[in-house]
Amino acid sequence: FGLDDMDLPGEYQQGFSEMRKSLTAAVDRLAHDLYESQVHFMQELLQNADDNHYASDSTPCVHIFLRAGGGRQFFYSVNNEL
Repeated sequence: FGLDDMDLPGEYQQGFSEMRKSLTAAVDRLAHDLYESQVHFMQELLQNADDNHYASDSTPCVHIFLRAGGGRQFFYSVNNEL
């Protein structure tokens, strides 16, 4: 969050550093476990779109794109949420 452990008093630096390492490892593990399969990633993406709010006079939709160009490949999705 923009906080550098060197800005802290000496007695807090080690604890802060250890907490940062622990939280970083936890987030890395969660991301790996959550999206371990490509199918789960797509299910989460569609579930997120389903959870959105849409105008009452529109049909909810999601568009998924896989593009390549300039030596790069990328993915993006859009939907018509409010």
